Amino acid sequence: MSRSELAETIAQGDLTQDVAITSENDQLGHALKAMLNGNSQLTNEMS
Repeated sequence: MSRSELAETIAQGDLTQDVAITSENDQLGHALKAMLNGNSQLTNEMS
Protein backbone atom coordinates (compact mmCIF):
# COMPACT_ATOMS: atom_id res chain seq x y z
CA MET A 1 0.00 0.00 0.00
CA SER A 2 1.40 3.40 -0.94
CA ARG A 3 1.80 6.17 1.61
CA SER A 4 -1.03 8.15 0.04
CA GLU A 5 -3.33 5.11 0.19
CA LEU A 6 -2.31 4.55 3.82
CA ALA A 7 -3.07 8.17 4.70
CA GLU A 8 -6.46 7.93 2.96
CA THR A 9 -7.29 4.69 4.78
CA ILE A 10 -6.44 6.26 8.14
CA ALA A 11 -8.40 9.40 7.24
CA GLN A 12 -11.43 7.21 6.54
CA GLY A 13 -11.24 5.94 10.12
CA ASP A 14 -9.31 2.68 9.80
CA LEU A 15 -7.07 2.90 12.88
CA THR A 16 -5.87 -0.70 12.53
CA GLN A 17 -3.19 0.19 9.97
CA ASP A 18 0.50 -0.21 10.75
CA VAL A 19 2.84 2.58 9.66
CA ALA A 20 6.33 1.42 8.72
CA ILE A 21 9.02 4.00 9.45
CA THR A 22 11.65 3.75 6.71
CA SER A 23 14.34 5.83 8.45
CA GLU A 24 14.80 8.33 11.26
CA ASN A 25 14.33 11.05 8.61
CA ASP A 26 10.98 9.64 7.44
CA GLN A 27 8.91 12.70 8.31
CA LEU A 28 5.72 11.46 6.65
CA GLY A 29 5.99 8.07 8.33
CA HIS A 30 6.54 9.66 11.74
CA ALA A 31 3.63 12.06 11.18
CA LEU A 32 1.28 9.27 10.08
CA LYS A 33 2.27 7.12 13.07
CA ALA A 34 1.74 10.03 15.49
CA MET A 35 -1.65 10.78 13.94
CA LEU A 36 -2.66 7.13 14.15
CA ASN A 37 -1.53 6.83 17.77
CA GLY A 38 -3.31 10.05 18.74
CA ASN A 39 -6.54 8.98 17.06
CA SER A 40 -6.36 5.55 18.70
CA GLN A 41 -5.88 7.14 22.13
CA LEU A 42 -8.83 9.45 21.58
CA THR A 43 -11.02 6.55 20.51
CA ASN A 44 -10.02 4.53 23.58
CA GLU A 45 -10.72 7.47 25.92
CA MET A 46 -14.16 7.99 24.42
CA SER A 47 -15.25 4.37 24.83
